[in-house]
Amino acid sequence: MGAMRLRRSLSPLIIAPLVTLTACSAQSPTPDPAPEPTVSSSPTVALPDSPVGEAAAWVLNTLAADSGPTAEEAEQRFAPVFLEQVPADQAEAVFTQLRGAGPFTLTEWQDEGRRGKARLGSDQGDFDMQISVDEAGLIDGLLFTPAEETPEVTDPAEASRALADRAQHSSFLWADGTCTPIEVHDENTVLPIGSMFKLYVLGAVVSGVEQGTIGWDDELTITEELKSLPSGTLQDEEAGTTVTVAEAARLMISISDNTATDLLIHHVGRDAVEAEVAAMGHHEPELMKPFLTTREMFQIALSDADLRQQWATATGSPTEADPAVTTAQREIVEGLPSWDRQFNEELFATPFWDEGLDWFASATDLCRAHANLQERAGTAAGEPVREILSENPGVPVDDAEYLGFKGGSSVGEIGLSFWIERGDETRVLVMQTAADQADGVPGESWIADLAGQVLNAG
Repeated sequence: MGAMRLRRSLSPLIIAPLVTLTACSAQSPTPDPAPEPTVSSSPTVALPDSPVGEAAAWVLNTLAADSGPTAEEAEQRFAPVFLEQVPADQAEAVFTQLRGAGPFTLTEWQDEGRRGKARLGSDQGDFDMQISVDEAGLIDGLLFTPAEETPEVTDPAEASRALADRAQHSSFLWADGTCTPIEVHDENTVLPIGSMFKLYVLGAVVSGVEQGTIGWDDELTITEELKSLPSGTLQDEEAGTTVTVAEAARLMISISDNTATDLLIHHVGRDAVEAEVAAMGHHEPELMKPFLTTREMFQIALSDADLRQQWATATGSPTEADPAVTTAQREIVEGLPSWDRQFNEELFATPFWDEGLDWFASATDLCRAHANLQERAGTAAGEPVREILSENPGVPVDDAEYLGFKGGSSVGEIGLSFWIERGDETRVLVMQTAADQADGVPGESWIADLAGQVLNAG
């Protein structure tokens, strides 16, 4: 929770003429649509040599064939949780319907561990394919949707207007490395930030190293109580598995791993992260208290409608700071029962950020967070930061000498933030959107394409 890269769980649905074919394990929702992976625009895109890449290749090859898959092939390729909702003997009929929108050409691929996204070109327009596989490499999620066409822009001002036209609520900031605005709209408006909150967790890690209370080589132990929901991969590791602080931080930023994030919050302490929000320049740190783990956010939002209503009642307006609200919310967090990570799919139907279930900041706050991290990257304690932030650049920018990125999203929200360096010039781009309906914000490809145009234009 991205693109906190939490992604909305996909329910089985078939709609003609476009087919949306989906299924998801109750243990593997994907509620964060942030476009965190690098987007390739090469006309000859190669799928990765990985379980999800191989699964995507099988889907595309099957679509390119005259028929198939047979029921036997479907049984071999799809996970049981998928087949419970889309039986094997119905798979060929669904693929036949999909072929009606083809033939398809793979033009982009975004890799996310066991999940991936493809842009497919066809005579009927572009389509986006989302696919995920389980631990055994079986397909447990598959979604086809028409690609939303991004307007062509020539400068940040046009991009800012396009963003405002597309989303119910939005903010745009194009600034220099000191966060002095160059082109903005509503840059001080508080909006949900999804997985961009992980910038503050990274800052708390650096502070812990500076203070000598933790080290980058410290080992963190995965437990059932600390496992969260995707995005990420650590939630699928066995309890008792260990990762270093450095590796968890890398996964937290590069693939927005939620379990890695919660391990780090647990290691440095909630109080330390809350203090870091203020230290990194957030204009109203109270808005980020209590600083939820992703597991806590998911449990409150998705496990029980009464619990979610309890939180919404305590919260009131999620963008107005109130210490009394913080106190009421802490009581809910401290009283959370044990949870097996099962969730109610119906609770994904509408956004929950407007009930206070997210993390909140302005575009200016996020710019300050990036600037703070880049400044401390020049210290011994912060030395890994630049590499961590740049491993996944978000979008390709050919002439960038350095590109740091973090995105975030959930139902009804999506945002991106970049730190880019060219020669002596540094720029920061932050784009945020939110709405009270899931379709009130742009899709991943749309907002990533818009950001790419701004960054490549310089």
